Amino acid sequence: MEWRVTVLCENTVPVPGLIGEHGFAALIESPNGTILFDTGQGFGLIANANRLKKDLKQVDKLVLSHGHFDHTGGLLAFLGVHGPVPIIAHQDVLLERFRLMPIGPTEKQVSIGIPWNESYVTTRGAIFQFTSEFSEVIPGAYVTGEVPRVTDFETGDPKF
Repeated sequence: MEWRVTVLCENTVPVPGLIGEHGFAALIESPNGTILFDTGQGFGLIANANRLKKDLKQVDKLVLSHGHFDHTGGLLAFLGVHGPVPIIAHQDVLLERFRLMPIGPTEKQVSIGIPWNESYVTTRGAIFQFTSEFSEVIPGAYVTGEVPRVTDFETGDPKF
């Protein structure tokens, strides 16, 4: 078997019958195991995997790139299909996150973080393996760990 990456959730829909959504999820299949990288918002993950004939029960590990809802929102749906699974993520993935959004004449903080707390998702099968270091997920596949911000433009959007 070769390495294969299948995008399950993304903004565009190149194939009729798939669900597009703001967010990202990809299935990485290899001879050494299968990784789900992010879960999208949760609208399209399961339906798109089924439409593309990808069996999410075969996933060995889930990697969450960061704690925004458009990358973590499908977590409960995935756990409902898969059951308990190791989740590789930075220890800050579960922190509350907000963005200033225009609501009427003012700006208000709107939650953009993972929609659930750790105890809620662990009772549904999430087995967190937190790391901020370069780590091997399965043989031949790695996470970079925390990437330091070293230039001025990396400070991020002030509305976050």
